[in-house]
Amino acid sequence: MAKVEAVIGKEEGLHRLLVKIGQKAFVIGHPQSVPNTVSRAHCSLSVDYSDDQERKVREIRIQNLKPQNITCIDGLEVESKSIKEGALVQLGCDRYTVDLRSVIDGMRKFLAPVAPPQPKEYSIASLKKVWEEYDEERLRITDDAAKSANRQRLQGILSMCSVLIGFVPGVDDIVRVLIIVAAMFVAIYFFVKGSSDKTVQRKLHSLDGQFRKRYVCPNPECRHFVGNVPYDILRQNSGCPYCKCKYKE
Repeated sequence: MAKVEAVIGKEEGLHRLLVKIGQKAFVIGHPQSVPNTVSRAHCSLSVDYSDDQERKVREIRIQNLKPQNITCIDGLEVESKSIKEGALVQLGCDRYTVDLRSVIDGMRKFLAPVAPPQPKEYSIASLKKVWEEYDEERLRITDDAAKSANRQRLQGILSMCSVLIGFVPGVDDIVRVLIIVAAMFVAIYFFVKGSSDKTVQRKLHSLDGQFRKRYVCPNPECRHFVGNVPYDILRQNSGCPYCKCKYKE
């Protein structure tokens, strides 16, 4: 925890509430708002703050500095007491009410700034295989699609040839019939095969869905998809844009 200690009293001259921390100080309230029954060094306030960036209040302790001073907490006079952030603090026989929250917030500004926590590091080596498998399967699907297109073109050429042969004079009728029948069987085969296969778009859609589930940030608390970024480029990135963790191999 980080502790700040201050002396609280009446400002000389303008009679505002003076909060003095070592050689530095700040004031609260309007001129002439603090009565004369509050001394210049009336009480001390010690506040323990958390060490994180939030700087939450952990503990507050107030100490009356002189026997003739009057320091009241929640209506009772005290000499030294551990108090809560919402306690009612009053000074002097006039019971001047201290804006305790403003005092605590002002004291917090005297703390040294907290360095942001270092981001965690996670290895992305396992993503290399995920990308290679995805890239290879995507190429295979597109290659199969190209081969299928070539087969369709071949089927069209054979059908056209069979039709032309039907008009060529001098060709034996049996040969002509056999060629036409063979062309029809080839056309039927490619039609049935093409109908049974999934379309390229469906295959790629299914592949991309599986890829998005596997190609994710290695931080188990994040697991965001890192994008369609090749592994060689991903390894050059500093880290995850979502959880801010750092990448390493």
